[in-house]
Amino acid sequence: MARRGRYRHGNDHRGRGVYRAINKRTNKPGYVGKAKDIETRTKQHEREGKPFANPKTHRWEHKPLPRSTAKTAGVVEANQIAKHKPKHNLHSGSPGRPW
Repeated sequence: MARRGRYRHGNDHRGRGVYRAINKRTNKPGYVGKAKDIETRTKQHEREGKPFANPKTHRWEHKPLPRSTAKTAGVVEANQIAKHKPKHNLHSGSPGRPW
């Protein structure tokens, strides 16, 4: 049986995967997303001033998915959203654009 991947701390991954913003007070995800380049996407959230991207209240975690397709990452994202019901996710995730 294959071992499930673990989330890693930080947003310094320059590759594909799923990322989430963890609330430091509750230790629960406030937002879950997927991206071709996790570092670029999380920094974009910070520049836009998203409430879940504030380093004083949230920390980043990521799960690299280097060999996955956009559809596979979308499934992982949707499962995490369904499991945790993050406050800042307006949608339940989607397959998105092809990578």
